[in-house]
Amino acid sequence: MRNFLRSEVRGLTEKHSTLTLAFTALGVALRSGKTGPETAAVMQWICERAMQEFASGQAGKASEKVFRTLLFLGLPLRDLLDAQPELLRTEGDPQSGFRPSRLASELLAQDYGATPGRIDAVIKGEALPLDPRLLCLLVRQELERTRKDQNKKRGPEPTPAEQTQWFQVGRMVEEEIPAFNSIFEQKAKVSRDIRKARLKCAEATSTRLLA
Repeated sequence: MRNFLRSEVRGLTEKHSTLTLAFTALGVALRSGKTGPETAAVMQWICERAMQEFASGQAGKASEKVFRTLLFLGLPLRDLLDAQPELLRTEGDPQSGFRPSRLASELLAQDYGATPGRIDAVIKGEALPLDPRLLCLLVRQELERTRKDQNKKRGPEPTPAEQTQWFQVGRMVEEEIPAFNSIFEQKAKVSRDIRKARLKCAEATSTRLLA
């Protein structure tokens, strides 16, 4: 549910009153045939009225900003009319058709991210404005929670590579390699000496037999 600050409630009430005046004039134009119920025709009519307001202000005449306020909300108004064209229906049941105050609530609901019913409750004074002190408290709590999350101790630091078991085993193997090489070299030398001795023995035996 959308909550409103006191400053928002004041601005919302003023906007709703201004938009209701603008939509009342639009209803008169629709019924008189000065504009059609099509979205494009309505938006064109609003633009023309807004330019007339501006021109009156430039000429030094007292000029309200009724249609300029409505024009400022032109994009959400266009989307609203495209989605709910029945809001411009001036014939039949007035409860389901054109109602200036309903249009104002529907448009402001889009602008403020609320429901039309919530907008109406604010206008009627049924929705209490949010205490700014509570909002400050909520903001401080959120900041404190974020700060605590950032300061939380992380897991244990990773063990340095030279202290891991696989690194130590690898180092031991590397240290023993020279010893293994020495053993293999000695064994190879013994094998060569044995072969030489056998060869000499065979030569000596052969010489005696020939003699």
